[in-house]
Amino acid sequence: MRDRLWFYGSYRKLNTETAVEGVVGNANAFDLSRWDWREDRSVTARSSAGRSIYIGRVTAQVAAKHRVSVNYEYQRRCDGTPLKVETNGCHSRGTNWVAATATSSPEASLNYLNVPYTVAQGRWTNPVTSRLLLEAGGTYYSYLHAGGFLSLPPDGIFDIGVTELSTANNPATGTPYAPRANYTYRALSEYRDDTASPNNWNASMSYVTGSHSLKVGYQGAYQAASTIRHSNPTLLSYNFNQGVPNAFTVRIPEWGTADRTWTQSIFAQDTWTRGRLTLQGALRYDRAWSYSPAGLSGTNTAAPQLGLSAITFPRTPSVDAFNDIQPRFGVAYDVFGTGRTALKFSGGRYVGAATNGLAYTRNNPAVRTVSSVSRGWTDDGDRIVECNLAILTANAECAGLTGNNLNFGGLSGNITQVNEDTLRGWGARDHDWQWSIGVQQEVLPRVSADVAYSRRSFHSFTITDNQARNPSQYDAWTINAPSDPRLPGGGGYPITLYTPTQAAANTPAQNYITWETDFGPARSSYWQGVDFTVNARLQQGLTLQFGTNTGRKIDDTCATVVKIDSPDPRDCRLTPPYQTTVRGLASYTIPRVDVLVSATVRSQPPLALSATWPVPNSIVVQLLGRVPPGGTAGGNTNVALLDNDHRLFADNRRTQIDLRVAKVFRFGAKRLDIGVDGENLLNTNYATGYAGTYQFSTGNTALGGTWNNPTAIYTPRFVRLNFTVSF
Repeated sequence: MRDRLWFYGSYRKLNTETAVEGVVGNANAFDLSRWDWREDRSVTARSSAGRSIYIGRVTAQVAAKHRVSVNYEYQRRCDGTPLKVETNGCHSRGTNWVAATATSSPEASLNYLNVPYTVAQGRWTNPVTSRLLLEAGGTYYSYLHAGGFLSLPPDGIFDIGVTELSTANNPATGTPYAPRANYTYRALSEYRDDTASPNNWNASMSYVTGSHSLKVGYQGAYQAASTIRHSNPTLLSYNFNQGVPNAFTVRIPEWGTADRTWTQSIFAQDTWTRGRLTLQGALRYDRAWSYSPAGLSGTNTAAPQLGLSAITFPRTPSVDAFNDIQPRFGVAYDVFGTGRTALKFSGGRYVGAATNGLAYTRNNPAVRTVSSVSRGWTDDGDRIVECNLAILTANAECAGLTGNNLNFGGLSGNITQVNEDTLRGWGARDHDWQWSIGVQQEVLPRVSADVAYSRRSFHSFTITDNQARNPSQYDAWTINAPSDPRLPGGGGYPITLYTPTQAAANTPAQNYITWETDFGPARSSYWQGVDFTVNARLQQGLTLQFGTNTGRKIDDTCATVVKIDSPDPRDCRLTPPYQTTVRGLASYTIPRVDVLVSATVRSQPPLALSATWPVPNSIVVQLLGRVPPGGTAGGNTNVALLDNDHRLFADNRRTQIDLRVAKVFRFGAKRLDIGVDGENLLNTNYATGYAGTYQFSTGNTALGGTWNNPTAIYTPRFVRLNFTVSF
């Protein structure tokens, strides 16, 4: 079997723990008689993530011109920890720390995960002649919890969770009501079981001569995804403001969604060189369709307290089907015939990815049905929602629902409808056109520079129109942003908002998903930018690379947005500033000792910030003349303080340097590779997330509370050792 069978195997185990600043334990955790959060500084929070990875690969030369390879990978992913030291889990918590997220107390954090990932791949190649190559292959992929870190830990508390809006001091404890705004504690209210299996297969034929390269092929894919949302026995979670209930969320139990998406594609591409001119052309046909299978969407569990029986759906097509022809082309010309200056131009049409989302799940009746709603709540102090939840209008302690929430559970007979033309036809699939023009120049021997301008325009947008409402059914009101030197212009600028009339809000929505162009001209949506790159391959193994990318994306919907439901033109034209990303690479092999040293640098622009201002409805009443529909006198109305005309960015670029040192040792036919990776060499501690709630206070004495405080920082410096034995 020598020189006919090759095998490879590897095992890796990765674990990372990072401090979550500002989050500590809850001294009242596990005491469900308590509804307040009380800090426990003896327990800090960390993010905890790890994987065990097993890889095996076999390649066999089964005949003179036939090679087959099979690769299998199994991963066991473990994130988070149990809540108690004595509880066994895939990770163990420490005596003075426990896993948590930046926005939740440990007992309410959605961060526990203990699930497998499986990937199996096969590939066959057959070089029929020196010019003709045949290939075919496929991939099977299966994983759980595609939706993210949404599991219940082994000792998790599955009950009513509380989200506290305020960071003001609680006079009963002398500590804040919560360490940051919109902080969740007490229990986990819901979690999800997600499964997914995206699979693909392909075949191609390539014919290559000295000046000509032709390739034709086929690609297919099938993606299956299913989700079940588990709600705690009460089906509820609460919202508090300074310890006082003001709203709750109720969910249909055991709500499932399931989708299946198929794609088929054939393509042909050709490259032809004649003299100084190289031409490339390609044509691709794509077909995509999707459906939701029978019995897997909705729920088999009745909820009599909501007035709901089991809700199940038959097999329902979604996309049926998209068909697209996509041309692509490219030209390269050696300007002076010296091989030192090349002018390049390329362009093409590209469709959006066909996944179990967006258009491919749009017609799933479980997606179109309202399965959870939030309601205003005026509690009498017992922390029990005392109203008839099956009555969607105001009753007892509960505020009435409005708009599309009046369609909760399909009780109104209304669910979102979809224009079938958005789910089928030629050219209906979301797509973009891309083109680029650039020049490549040899600056010095072994040193080249590239400059290119690129533009990408986006097409086929849909909107959701509430056909039971029109722009005339809104009242405008204006509020001034708080004065704060950190806000654009020091704050104080006017913000105009639009709120539906009570009569309009009391009418159940009749939502209809259709083309945006039904209301006016197509939006202007494009990205444009310039790339600059320098490559140097110098003597003695020194390689240098430096590059920048500068660009921005424009979106303009002003011609149509004011005609769809609300007349609010705010942010109808988004024009962010141009931003630049810088990247660099250097590698060098030290002579004689044969040690490779390489480093990379990446500098990204600052993050854009957000600021949501929860304004008490007592203030809104003075400006609007009434409580907003669906709200309560003691509730809040969220106001976005930042928009296209008032932008904010973090005050630092995100820059990091990574280093790698590697050495190869040879022992006869055996080889040992040793590598040392230094990630974040300078221990850069830039923030990767910021608190987005701007706390309201009379006279703005709190200056937004914890707004703009970092909620996460980049992974600290760490060293990784790699050992590879080849024999």
